[in-house]
Amino acid sequence: MAKKKKRLANWWRRLRTKYRVQVISEDHFEEKASWRLSAFNIVIVFSMIVILMVSLTIYLVAFTNLREYIPGYADSDSKRKLIELAIITDSLEKQSAATDLFLDNLKLFIQGKEFADSMMYRVDTTRNFDAVEYLHSKEDSILRQEVLEADRYNLSPVIQDENNPLSGILFFTPLRGALTQKFDKSLQHFGVDIASKKNEAVKAVLNGTVIFSAWTSDAGYVLIIQHSEHLVSVYMHNAVLLKKTGAFVKSGEPVAIVGNSGQHTTGPHLHFELWHKGIPVNPELFMRF
Repeated sequence: MAKKKKRLANWWRRLRTKYRVQVISEDHFEEKASWRLSAFNIVIVFSMIVILMVSLTIYLVAFTNLREYIPGYADSDSKRKLIELAIITDSLEKQSAATDLFLDNLKLFIQGKEFADSMMYRVDTTRNFDAVEYLHSKEDSILRQEVLEADRYNLSPVIQDENNPLSGILFFTPLRGALTQKFDKSLQHFGVDIASKKNEAVKAVLNGTVIFSAWTSDAGYVLIIQHSEHLVSVYMHNAVLLKKTGAFVKSGEPVAIVGNSGQHTTGPHLHFELWHKGIPVNPELFMRF
């Protein structure tokens, strides 16, 4: 044990022993420079150089574009461009699907045929809704209860008439309010005008597919829905459209916000039309406003 301690002490003493390193001119033997060094000093300097080099390498790889030349690292611009291209591709696919659906529905509408369920509704597989947590605040619960109470009696009564082909269809009232102008074919007013409160929701009267959702100079924001039984409902002068062309909507689902858009309007209201096999019908025969 004593010998081991002695060897260790000798090794430590040799490590700290000072040596003089001189630089001498070969021609005149003149001393140009000299240093007093020990093995311990050399180890420390070498270790610091190694640590500095490793730190500099890590910095260059992590925070500069040099990492792009290392196998396994991708270019940041390439990643960004790939993400942008993926988003654009997804948007184009949705737009293409909506356009195809619109054209198919338009063909069936012209031919007077009914829509197939698979054509009216397409499942969105791009999102996973299983992990969604529906957390409602106290204010949200109160608002939901108020809406539920307000819409409880919004369904229009079923009209039973053997001579009427639409007899027995249960329509949802698109908007509650006062009728400012009624249906009148002689005046080419093929619908009813309903005045209501500001920012009231306009709702679909039946299940169907949106075949038109856009702005027109005369009627402002217009939304047209194709239903079964060769029925078409039209909603004009809206402030905002909530559904796009090709969307499938359910009876009573909000599709727009009542407004005052377009040239042929004198105030916030909804101009609602109901067409059956290309012929306008009086909405008051099937629903109460």
